[in-house]
Amino acid sequence: MTISRGTPDPQPAAQYDRARDGVCVLSTDWRVRYANVSLLEILDLLGGSPDADRFWDLLPGWENTAEAEHLRAAMDGTPATFRVGRERGGGFVWEVAAEPLGSGELRVRLRNVTAQVDAEELRARVARASEELAAREQRLDEIVAGAPVALALLDGASLAVLESNEAYSALLDPPWNAAGAVIGRGLEEFIPDFERSGLRALMEQVRRTGIPYTHPEYEYGGFQRGPAWFRLTLQPLAPDHAGLATHILLLVVEITDLVRARHDLESEWRALFEVLETLPVGVVVAQAPSGRTSYMNAAAVAIGGRPAEELAADGVAEYASRWRMVLQDGRPFRADDSPLARALRGEPSRDVEVVLEAEDGARRTLFVSGVPLRGASGAVERGMVTFYDVSERLGLERALVERTAEAEHAAAEAALRAEESRALRVMGRALVSSLDPENVLRLAAQSAMELLGARGAFVATPLAGTDRVRIAPGLGTWEAVDGAELPLAGTLTERALRDGTQVYNAGGQIPTSEAGRPIVDRAGVQSVLMVAMRAFGEPLGVLAVVNRTDGFREEDARLLEAFADSAALAVHNARRFAEERRRAEVNHALVNAAEALASTLDPAEVMERIARLAAELTDAEGAALTVLTGEARDEVLMPVATGLMEPVRGYGGKLEGSLTEEVTRDGQPRMMSAGEPGAHPALDFFQRIGVQHYALVPLRAGDEPVGVLGVVRSPRQPPFTAEDVGTLALLGNQAALAVRNARLYEGAQAASRAKSEFLAMMSHELRTPLNALEGYSSLLADGLYGPVTEAQSQVLARMHGVRRHLISLIDQVLDVARLEAGTKRVRLEMVALRPLVLEIVDALRGGTGARGLTLDAEAEKVPPTYTDPGLVRQILTNLIGNATKFTREGGIRVRLARVDDELRVEVEDTGQGIAPDLAERIFEPFYQVDPSTTRVEGGVGLGLALSREFARLLGGDLSVRSVQGEGSTFTLTLPVTTAPVPPASARQP
Repeated sequence: MTISRGTPDPQPAAQYDRARDGVCVLSTDWRVRYANVSLLEILDLLGGSPDADRFWDLLPGWENTAEAEHLRAAMDGTPATFRVGRERGGGFVWEVAAEPLGSGELRVRLRNVTAQVDAEELRARVARASEELAAREQRLDEIVAGAPVALALLDGASLAVLESNEAYSALLDPPWNAAGAVIGRGLEEFIPDFERSGLRALMEQVRRTGIPYTHPEYEYGGFQRGPAWFRLTLQPLAPDHAGLATHILLLVVEITDLVRARHDLESEWRALFEVLETLPVGVVVAQAPSGRTSYMNAAAVAIGGRPAEELAADGVAEYASRWRMVLQDGRPFRADDSPLARALRGEPSRDVEVVLEAEDGARRTLFVSGVPLRGASGAVERGMVTFYDVSERLGLERALVERTAEAEHAAAEAALRAEESRALRVMGRALVSSLDPENVLRLAAQSAMELLGARGAFVATPLAGTDRVRIAPGLGTWEAVDGAELPLAGTLTERALRDGTQVYNAGGQIPTSEAGRPIVDRAGVQSVLMVAMRAFGEPLGVLAVVNRTDGFREEDARLLEAFADSAALAVHNARRFAEERRRAEVNHALVNAAEALASTLDPAEVMERIARLAAELTDAEGAALTVLTGEARDEVLMPVATGLMEPVRGYGGKLEGSLTEEVTRDGQPRMMSAGEPGAHPALDFFQRIGVQHYALVPLRAGDEPVGVLGVVRSPRQPPFTAEDVGTLALLGNQAALAVRNARLYEGAQAASRAKSEFLAMMSHELRTPLNALEGYSSLLADGLYGPVTEAQSQVLARMHGVRRHLISLIDQVLDVARLEAGTKRVRLEMVALRPLVLEIVDALRGGTGARGLTLDAEAEKVPPTYTDPGLVRQILTNLIGNATKFTREGGIRVRLARVDDELRVEVEDTGQGIAPDLAERIFEPFYQVDPSTTRVEGGVGLGLALSREFARLLGGDLSVRSVQGEGSTFTLTLPVTTAPVPPASARQP
């Protein structure tokens, strides 16, 4: 490039020549008066013209950009600093500083800030990932907080159960798990080994001291189902004059599944520790917050110089006494400042330099790093420290300082070993601080590029189940192909995986396939060093560095091979962690799916949710649900289809010969791709709408086939894996039951409507002949057909009574039909309830007197309220009539009073009473406590059922209190309202 290197000030020019940033001085006509060597290299990288001397010709495409405006403003006297993006920076980000000089010239400085920008972007991604993880943890806390808790209220002295909920009963063995079975029973009656378990002693202590007791993980093995774990809380209540608790509230949450899951997780930890045993890095793990040593690998024991049992400690202070660590100046290392103590407090530390003193006086320098290990809740559960013995390296560095006259070759070799040690420390930190495979790969590529002084680096990973390879990440000169996918055959990646390390120091000698050649040429590869990454014999990919000025040597290959071994181990561990985390996320999503499917019984909504959940759980681009229809289940229908499958929503046809028939007949999940040998012809059609990959699972509810659930992906995405199919099968088990339940519910609703319509029709048909019978009997009674004798008159009177009874029964049946159909009308008006109650009692007093019973009323003055007087009259008539039927002696008392915002009408009798277990059943339609009585007195068991429904239509309710042999009290409650309120549904609980 022919650029004048003249400058009016030679001293700054010499300074610029040594600068790493590109610097040039421009005259007012934009000609380059001076440019340093770094700028020339940058311009060459950006494709500048070698023969140009105008600044705009050196940087193609810059003259008419926003950056050019900044430079022109700087030429006019306004300094400017700005950045140039990758698209015009040759794949790099440049910071440009333009400063006007006193001579009218302009000094321009170009600095490469690509690494800084990448770091900022990485920090932003990490922050977003942290926020997403925090949101998931918060959601998990909300779900746990809403879980049911078993409760029991105990008598403080006898430890008998006074009250308990269903969740408490569900924890117990039969027959004590029935609702209310333990009320009034002492704990020793239904809890095996109550005395020996120590529970009585705990409860006596809480009662005596008044101090609550909580055991976060109480193990109990006395139940029939085997050992179980609970979160147990004893809360003293209502202390007496002596300070003894009169009651104890027992709160129990079963955490057996959580404890077993933790045990499983600990098994996974043990597997991880087996991996750590193979590392040359010392690793020590201690429990939080005690600091008790729970693990120490072989490298740590070797560095400590004593057996593991002598080095293990029960606390941070004891740990510091057994590992005698001091600072470089000989001062003791404070135990609270050690990396382990900081890790147990949740504070990470990196490369803390300490000196380890052995018992024989030998001193070794260690680099120690500490990291807190957190549980699912975010709390610190363990602290881990890793340490490297760098005594040899430090000794070598001191020797180099003292012997500056040694040969240049020895100094270079020492520097190489120092770089190698530094790179291993970086990868060691990655092992304990990063659990994201992508981050580990990027760190490996970046570190390899810096370690070997290369201009580019990349990692090539074979794609499972394919003959292709993916480039990720691609850095430096290889950044343009970051994320690209290439055929594996004929590439250097294939050679490195098959034959081992590959080194080429001339671009023309690099062998590659036709597909890979354009990429190699476009990236300008002149030299390349590639090594295979393997962990436990498994090939993970290839780590490569490209384009170093002086090429790559044999020692570079050895260094990169050692570096790749550490990187492969880090990737292997990170992938295992990612798999476990993915499994946990899928399980959590399946729990949410079960809740979502159980929250509705609408068939259409259930099927929509199933398809949506299937796509989310498998990262699919579409989903469809095909169900069996027709009386013989010989037809198929696709009522739901999303994403890529949307065009075939509503598809229907014969089952025979369909893909649904194959899957339901075999009863096994399938995953396939279009174009595979033996694929079903239907896949050819789906391929035309952009579908390439499929995963299908049959839906069965018991032995009954329901249909098929499928998810799809386009050719842009990879095929489904066995893990995806397993997740889909788990969802399919829930989905089949949800679809069947929704269909059964829909059928039950249809049957209920048909029953109501039938009752309404039959009641109408029965009323017509009864009205005719009434007419003819009235004509006979009036003597229209001749004189009527006394005996005949009595018969006609009985016929009238029977007819009125039948009409009453028909009206009750019609009321039931209207209530179930939702057509029962309520006529609200302002009603003075006291006169209405007294009127009803007076009207019915004659009937009770004929049976030798009294009927009295106690009615307070209560405010008028909006209600339906006809329904109130019908309710009270039914209640007084029932009391009259089932009372042999004594009487009936009706009371009206206001309690808070309610009006209460009580009908109390001295009859035979009702058993406690039948107190609610008497409100069921057609239920009769004593059918023999109703055969004498009449009735079909609809009066009380209708009365409760009417009460609820009016915004109130109807309840009963009864003692067998002493009588019953029915209570009608009505709201006090000064304005009409729309009637409530009679079917509310």
